[in-house]
Amino acid sequence: MKKALIILALLFPFLSTAQNKIDEIFKDQGEVFFSFELQDLSQLESYNQIISLDHNMELPTIYAYANKKQFADFLDRDIDFKILPKPGDRINAKMITKAEWEALKSIDCNHSWDAYPTYDLYETLMEEFAMNYPDICVLEEIGTLPSGRKLLTLKITDNVNIEEAEPKFFYTSSMHGDETAGYILLLRYIEYLLCNYGSDAHLTELVNEIEIWINPLANPDGTYTNNDNTVNGATRSNANFIDLNRNYPDPEAGPNPDGESTQPETAASIAFHESHHFDMSCNMHGGAEVVNYPWDTWAVQCADHHWWEHVSNEYADTCQANSPNDYFDDFGTGVTNGYEWYSINGGRQDYVCFFEHGREMTLELSDQKLLDENELLEHWEYNFPSLINYMEQSLFGVRGIVTDSLTTEPLVAEVFISGHDVDNSQVYSRLPHGNYHRYLKEDSYDLTFSADGYISKTIRVYIVENAIQYVDVQLAKVLEVDVNKIVSSSLLSIFPNPTQSILHFSMQTNGAQKMGIQLFDIVGRVVMQKEFLCDQAILNGQLDLSKLQSGTYIVELSNSESSVYRKISVY
Repeated sequence: MKKALIILALLFPFLSTAQNKIDEIFKDQGEVFFSFELQDLSQLESYNQIISLDHNMELPTIYAYANKKQFADFLDRDIDFKILPKPGDRINAKMITKAEWEALKSIDCNHSWDAYPTYDLYETLMEEFAMNYPDICVLEEIGTLPSGRKLLTLKITDNVNIEEAEPKFFYTSSMHGDETAGYILLLRYIEYLLCNYGSDAHLTELVNEIEIWINPLANPDGTYTNNDNTVNGATRSNANFIDLNRNYPDPEAGPNPDGESTQPETAASIAFHESHHFDMSCNMHGGAEVVNYPWDTWAVQCADHHWWEHVSNEYADTCQANSPNDYFDDFGTGVTNGYEWYSINGGRQDYVCFFEHGREMTLELSDQKLLDENELLEHWEYNFPSLINYMEQSLFGVRGIVTDSLTTEPLVAEVFISGHDVDNSQVYSRLPHGNYHRYLKEDSYDLTFSADGYISKTIRVYIVENAIQYVDVQLAKVLEVDVNKIVSSSLLSIFPNPTQSILHFSMQTNGAQKMGIQLFDIVGRVVMQKEFLCDQAILNGQLDLSKLQSGTYIVELSNSESSVYRKISVY
């Protein structure tokens, strides 16, 4: 015991010194930005578990963010480091207030967008977009944070208060609060869509055919860390100093992969996705200039790898055509697979693709994180044609409606491609219309449609690049009765049997009641059904079977209490 106390006493000065160092570093801040050196990128995986690695992965210098707990874990590695100025502290960003905005308002929507709005102005802008364009725009609050700041999104489409059988598309930005290029780009993109609706034929068609959702600011507490009147000092993390892009459930690492509780922003985002089921989406970041596509968490190739290469290169190529030669050329092409760049767990992109069966990419818009206001216009001109192209991709591929073959009621059905779909890449049709949207690289595919209680159906389709292939599908119900145990009943008389056309039936009843008759084929598909109101002791009726193929069928005659089955033949 004395030996242990002596060892602890010897260690205490060193432990105390390390704690003093941490306390001093975090005296006036909740997160730090720092660098350290590694000689082998394979070592990154272990560091990725304790700190938030940043984009620059060129050896030997590695950049990272950490909160106080994470930095203490990092110090346990006993590796040299350098505390750096945070990206949010590097510029004195120009701000615009509500009063200044009112004075600069333009009736032709030709704003300069050369400054960052105060938080109050941001809320006002979102409210005014919806108020000024009520026929095509509504405001939805995803959630309110403990700070009182709101997670806001706009829905833009024709028939804005009606859910139509069209693709759902979602743009969001700045879940890292100090990565602000997308924040202003999306505010301007909203204005661009609304102001040009009805006058620009292409944009009008997109608004009419796509349910568009836009959330310009996914981490307002991070962007407005100091106060509501400035983005200077913006932090990567939220108010709890948690990196939101490490806080989602992960396909590989499971729930809470960062070891932190689910943050308010994350919980609101998950609920929002679960309620809307977006077909395509994109979350915007800064610190690099590249399209990052799935997966981030593991090395396996995603099922739609070739489709992702197509849409990612389309975005990058269009960007490069509308910008100087040195823009959007990271990795040579402006495109990378996430894991090949560097692996992360708990990212939103992989959460959406794996758990929500969506298609989401991560878009890095600028080498500078908190972008200088005098570069906001340039980055808009570089990117807005690509933003439109990517959104338009949500219209392409194979799409259609899945319904009950007899009632035509819409169904929730799985759309699965055998030999292609892995890691939850299948999609589902959704209510209230039964519409599905599946994005694929040009080729032929066998799509299998399956729903509980229905017989699956496989259909071969050929996908043409940047085109729409419509495939509506009707599924037949599975017969719930064991046809091998059907017995005759003196209550039901059917004739003639076999029959070629008209089938007559007669059944004893208990007086006035509603009766139903269904006809199933031998594999259980409902091929005909009718209802009769019986007001006598005997129900007499007939069915015209002349359009049915020859074969064996099952007749079910039922009321609210019981059913009687008979086997018939049609020739």
